[in-house]
Amino acid sequence: MKSIFFLLAGLLTLLSCKQQATNAAVNNQESEVFSQQKKSDLMLLGCYTYNNAGDRVRMEITEAGTLVKGTLAVRYNEKDANTGSFIGQVYGDTLVIDYTFQSEGLNSTRQMAYLVLDNKLLEGYGELNAEGTAFKDLGALKFLSEKPLVKTDCNDNMSQ
Repeated sequence: MKSIFFLLAGLLTLLSCKQQATNAAVNNQESEVFSQQKKSDLMLLGCYTYNNAGDRVRMEITEAGTLVKGTLAVRYNEKDANTGSFIGQVYGDTLVIDYTFQSEGLNSTRQMAYLVLDNKLLEGYGELNAEGTAFKDLGALKFLSEKPLVKTDCNDNMSQ
């Protein structure tokens, strides 16, 4: 009878230790995710600009939490300008937004993606759906560094 008692006590101790180890692992993962999210939040808030050879882009991220929100103005030389707002999320090191904008009097929405890299945002390019409004595969995007949006002071006016 005593051996059954000790066996049950040992088994309960093992189960308790395993549960504590599992809880510790989950807490560590949650802490790591929270730390990464806070790092992304702090890094993303603010203004990002590109200004070269008549091409101008200005993004202002006004909220960065579960959802990322802000405004975007794009003026490429010899193309129609567009201005609007966006809402999106950060997935690892990638910001994916739905950009609602106005160009030539028409309202449109399209998906955009940016790689967050050293206080820069690199725009992602890839195959679009039939409507041309969203990427077919976010995992297949190519991020080009030809026109990086660089973090700048929001008080700087680019004469947009």
